[in-house]
Amino acid sequence: MNLNLSQFRKVPPNGILYLVIAFVIGAMVLGCGEKREPDNLIIAVEELPNGLNPVFDINDEGKLAVGVIFQGLFDPSGERPNDFQPVLAEDITQDPSDRAVFDISLATGVLWHDGRRFSADDVLFSYECYMNPENNSPLRGRSSSMIKNIEKVDDFLIRVTFVVPVSPIDVPFLLSFKIIPAFYQNNPMDTNLWTEASLAFNRQPIGTGAYQFEIWENNKLILTRGDPTAKIEHITLQRQRDIDIRVKKLMDDKIDLVFNVDPSFFEILNTKQLGYAEYVPYAYYAIAINTTDSLLSDMHLRRAMAFATDKLTLLNEAYGTMDDTYINYGPFPHNSHRLYRGFGDIFNDNMDSARFELQQSQYNGSPLALIFPQGYGIMGEGIAFGYKHMMNEIGVLVEVVERGLDFYSKLDGKAYQLALVYEDDFDRHYNILPIYLSDGKKNVTGIQDIELDNLLVEWDHEIIMTKKVPIAKAIHERISEICPYIYLFTLPQRAYYSTRLRNVAIVDANARLAGVHKWEILLDE
Repeated sequence: MNLNLSQFRKVPPNGILYLVIAFVIGAMVLGCGEKREPDNLIIAVEELPNGLNPVFDINDEGKLAVGVIFQGLFDPSGERPNDFQPVLAEDITQDPSDRAVFDISLATGVLWHDGRRFSADDVLFSYECYMNPENNSPLRGRSSSMIKNIEKVDDFLIRVTFVVPVSPIDVPFLLSFKIIPAFYQNNPMDTNLWTEASLAFNRQPIGTGAYQFEIWENNKLILTRGDPTAKIEHITLQRQRDIDIRVKKLMDDKIDLVFNVDPSFFEILNTKQLGYAEYVPYAYYAIAINTTDSLLSDMHLRRAMAFATDKLTLLNEAYGTMDDTYINYGPFPHNSHRLYRGFGDIFNDNMDSARFELQQSQYNGSPLALIFPQGYGIMGEGIAFGYKHMMNEIGVLVEVVERGLDFYSKLDGKAYQLALVYEDDFDRHYNILPIYLSDGKKNVTGIQDIELDNLLVEWDHEIIMTKKVPIAKAIHERISEICPYIYLFTLPQRAYYSTRLRNVAIVDANARLAGVHKWEILLDE
């Protein structure tokens, strides 16, 4: 393959050398006769799932697999974002005398992958698992604030009582959690899914979805068709951490699909006439600030850097000409609830304010290290160096350091000063508590703020939107004031796929494989 990569990719200095080396290494690694099986959809991912239990807090790759192994009462259709259709539920009936109560008729004839019949017992068991604090489910707080009780009426009828009256239109979204079996390997499961009897299920689960677990090897997870109407026999998640090699494999017909492709690859991939789908994730790039660092514990310094950040310029330099639609002004993704989108940006690229805050700080001119992971590719490199130059303009010295696999351990251990992060663990609930609570599991900035903690808990437990929005705005303002992050932008993502795939539709960032049972592979003649 002979390509002049510089004509296709917008790269910062040294970027072309990096790409050429990466592609040459990729060619050496991949030129070993690797070949796709005729009816096996191979998806290259940065990491393998860290679990396959939908109750737990799992990574993005785990959510991909869970989405096709398990089903909910209502699931994303995959045809439109936030469009839910009945799956394990068949009908809903609202109680005319108490509009918080709904009877849900369940689908009959549904079997778990081990052949056992699905029933109301599985729904109740699943709900109890989500509510069990031992499981630390990310849906627990949200569900407990919305659902008062679920009870079994008979084997195929449940009664759901919400905390407040809700519209039937909202019920599919509120009941979209995945259902897991009450029995596994012919034994009843404990609602504490960390018990020894349940641990095997977390890695080798059974569901009712279109695909079932087959094998988990060193660098791949293989699922096989569980629904005979699914068009493709196997789905393989294959780990390849380097985005350059993932793209090289796709171009060489070694794999079929790559999600979240770096925009700097778009032109070169388009020359291969590959298919692609575009979607906007609940995610954003941001600069995480270690507030426990001796220099960065100074809020004035953090605010100075925030005021000096020209987000639109950074976006255009990294991605190409864009408007401010994708700019992120605070802790909620820019495409979160429409009522959250008017909160505004407290730090609006004001150099005078940046210099004023810097004068109030104790900054002594020492350089600050900004780390970013190698997996972010040229996009990450462009953002990091662009940010460095902006900080240098106000006299804050920043050094950019690319990290390998130790990037995330440095984040978790707060062994860094500044870090370019891609926050993508949001879902349709855009739950931000783990990131900002003082004892939050994903609080990598070390921020400790009682006022913020109280607001977060109040927001998480409020179900009525007219009451929730003012709390969300107060959270936005408080986080912006104490500045543990400098928010940048949300970018549309592209998934590129092989020319042998047909009927591919990817429109919902949180359900990218929702329609995979309808996809087809054009078999070689």
